[in-house]
Amino acid sequence: MIRELRARLGRLVVPVTLLGAVAIIGNAHAGNYDTGSLASEFLQSRTQVTILSHDDEAAPNCKEKHFVKVTLAVLPTEQSTGAVTERKWQEQWTLNRCGTQVSYYIFFTEVGKGGAYYSIVDPPKTDTPADGVIKAEAKQ
Repeated sequence: MIRELRARLGRLVVPVTLLGAVAIIGNAHAGNYDTGSLASEFLQSRTQVTILSHDDEAAPNCKEKHFVKVTLAVLPTEQSTGAVTERKWQEQWTLNRCGTQVSYYIFFTEVGKGGAYYSIVDPPKTDTPADGVIKAEAKQ
């Protein structure tokens, strides 16, 4: 994996640092879920860190978070401009936040050989109680 990262990035990258950041932020569990992601492992780890950072802002009192699944929301499309090919797709990342599942939509773009970036859409804002758990209300 490190050789692959060196080849892609042209410099030494220590993935342990990223994995440590994922484990520390929000006491989240990053493993044991169906990733289903088309992104590279490196890009997935960066996505996890970003989602957990956003979720810590949305529910700062919830310390029990873990990823549930990743599903492909929009199939990849490719567009070539000269020698550069751009591939775009969307994924839905589901996080269990103190017993409530919330979804983040991620827009991925790969450009050329090895370049990639993503943007994130937060779940809709709700009135989250202090414990971070959203309870359903009965409608009359």
